[in-house]
Amino acid sequence: MNIVKWMRKNNRQLMAFVVIFIMVSFVGGYALQQLLMQFASSRTGALWSYRGGQIKRAEFLQAQKELEILRALQMPIYLRYKQTIMGGPDIRANMLGHLLFPEAGSASMLSEQLLSAQMQGRLLLTHEQMDEIFRRDINMSPQFWIMLHAEAEQAGSVVSMSDATELLKGLVPRLTAGPEGQGGISAKDLVGLIMKRDRVPEDQIIGTFAKMLAVLNYAQMVTVREDLTVNQLRGQIARKGDSVAQVRPEQISAELVKFPIVNFTDSIDEPKDLELTQQLNGFKANEPGRASKENPYGFGYKLPPRVQLDYLLIRQEQVKETIEPPTPEEMELFYQQNQDNTQYSNIFKQRIPPDPNDPAAEEIQKTRPYAEVAGRVRDILVRQKTNRKADMIINEARSLCDAPFAGMDPAEVTGEQLSQAAVEYGVIAGQLKDKYKLQVYSGRTGWLSAEEIGQDSTLSRLSMQGQTRIPVRLSKMVFAVEPLKTTTLNRFEGLTPKMWANLGPLKDSFSEYTQMSALVRVVAARPAEEPADIAVSYSTQGIALDDPNQAMGRVFSVREQLVEDVKLVKAIPMARQRAEEFLKMIQEDDWDKAVTAYNEKYAKDDDNHKIALDKLRDRNRTTMLEIQKMKQMIREYPVAASYYEETLQTGQLLERLLPLIPDGQTEAQAALNRVLEFEPSRVVYAIKSVTRKPVTIQDYVKAKPLASYQIDAAISDTLSVVHFNPENVLKRMEFKVVDEEETSSSSEAGISGPADEPQEDKGV
Repeated sequence: MNIVKWMRKNNRQLMAFVVIFIMVSFVGGYALQQLLMQFASSRTGALWSYRGGQIKRAEFLQAQKELEILRALQMPIYLRYKQTIMGGPDIRANMLGHLLFPEAGSASMLSEQLLSAQMQGRLLLTHEQMDEIFRRDINMSPQFWIMLHAEAEQAGSVVSMSDATELLKGLVPRLTAGPEGQGGISAKDLVGLIMKRDRVPEDQIIGTFAKMLAVLNYAQMVTVREDLTVNQLRGQIARKGDSVAQVRPEQISAELVKFPIVNFTDSIDEPKDLELTQQLNGFKANEPGRASKENPYGFGYKLPPRVQLDYLLIRQEQVKETIEPPTPEEMELFYQQNQDNTQYSNIFKQRIPPDPNDPAAEEIQKTRPYAEVAGRVRDILVRQKTNRKADMIINEARSLCDAPFAGMDPAEVTGEQLSQAAVEYGVIAGQLKDKYKLQVYSGRTGWLSAEEIGQDSTLSRLSMQGQTRIPVRLSKMVFAVEPLKTTTLNRFEGLTPKMWANLGPLKDSFSEYTQMSALVRVVAARPAEEPADIAVSYSTQGIALDDPNQAMGRVFSVREQLVEDVKLVKAIPMARQRAEEFLKMIQEDDWDKAVTAYNEKYAKDDDNHKIALDKLRDRNRTTMLEIQKMKQMIREYPVAASYYEETLQTGQLLERLLPLIPDGQTEAQAALNRVLEFEPSRVVYAIKSVTRKPVTIQDYVKAKPLASYQIDAAISDTLSVVHFNPENVLKRMEFKVVDEEETSSSSEAGISGPADEPQEDKGV
């Protein structure tokens, strides 16, 4: 039968079916959607599996829908800016937000926030552990949402609908507040809008929010420590005190005379090669400075990872000589346009009393007259012009250096290919010098370790701007090159550099007060290795500028280090013997006379070897968290290593002095006269007295609540980062593709494909 004739004959029945279908779709849309999804899932196998379950197409689509509900409820904002009861960022919520609502901007903010917390000692993680979180862009929000909720549910973490409703009532108006303190939309109205727009029942909206709360609650259960001991609290308060409760920490004082062991090496003969070889063989596998029970003085000769760098550098003070000075018109225009600029409020604004005769009256803000600030306006414009021209020059240098690499695939090109095509920095420097009539520095460094880069007055200041406000240090970039990879760059810090690739522009400061700009490239690299013999040596020269002291060659010699250490070993008994001899000179506890007598006998004409009665006054002991922080800073910020090592050694010395005080007493003074060999500083001490000012019981009671919170917060935040680390979640939940042959393309889409692309925050 002709289809047209059939439709004409049965048009009434067809119209009735269409009307009924439309009514069912309109009235029971959600139920129909669920029915269709169930039908689809019954015909589709699982795409992924995890511990305790599988993810089919229907579950995946449902998870996407629930995440959209959370977006509509403004949960990305809630998780991103949630704070603890003490007003600090809630790391646990921040990390969950990073997993469920990945966005480049918020991820870079989180990276910066975690790095800041780590530098302050509030996160006990290394840079490598934090970089792992942002190492790659993992767009698996639906899968993470399913697994995290399943994990919480398996552990019995559930939030009731009534509790979720009450929390949402108080939360939504704050998350949707308007400008100038205007009240936000109510939870009831927001839920109503979502129901109307997305045709989702109310219980699903509230239930989805309850699921998220359950995930947060479970994370709190597994990351918050509640097993703090009394000794832990006492130790924290004794070492840290509490500024809020006005409790001073325990303080240690001591009187002592220092006998540096190195002062006794002058009289020791030069060791023979056999002695040097024996010393090298005993500690050549040890890293220098790593003290241990078996190696208390920290002998070590393993050579660190090293790089050789080419550099091209310009200095702003020389660029300034080539710019045109600002005109009076430019200065007046800048003054008019920036009077209300908050960046310059300290220059253009002042607060004065409205009535000079009434100094107690409330001050008002007034704009300074142009004549008063003209000089500072000129300085600002000079700096701006200087920086613009310096940026232009260094960017031109970068273009000239990159020109030979045109047409090369950055992902496929090798360091050897780059080295063959690279142009000498000296050639580029000569061109720029002739063109701009200013000094352009270029050259090649010696073999530099991270510590030597940190000690170089120029290289230690250079960094490159990444996607966060915290610049990427040069030492981190150059040791991330392919042959070494002793450091790693996360996705906000840039791509892993290749040998001979140009790094920059680098600056010492990303502000108007920049003093230098540079390009750097790694031209050679060597991993950590044991020295072949005692004759190993190499240049450690850094960047040589106008300072004649910098131009002097610096060389590291294994032989010189071995000679110093062998002499030190031989001098230890001499230093100990001299300290004991000094104690015998003390008559009637008069240490000053003994010091004078010793100096008359051994250092009458040698000020460098004279001794003195030193005093440590009211020193605070170091907490374990601070010790871990300092050790980490020594490894990751070599430029500050000397400061942290000195602080760390002082803390270690206090811990060695404290046992000299008898139990139950606060001082060890009368005829103490003890010799203490302190290996970390390579010093022998003669101890006169040790005094302790302990924390009282009353102070302990006052400081206990906050101290327990601080300890728990540091450990909890650290564990929260580990708990929500994307790689850890996948490993912990045993996530894997079910059928690689059938779903490999689906898996790839789930990890980085369009199905999981981060969505823009949607309003309601």
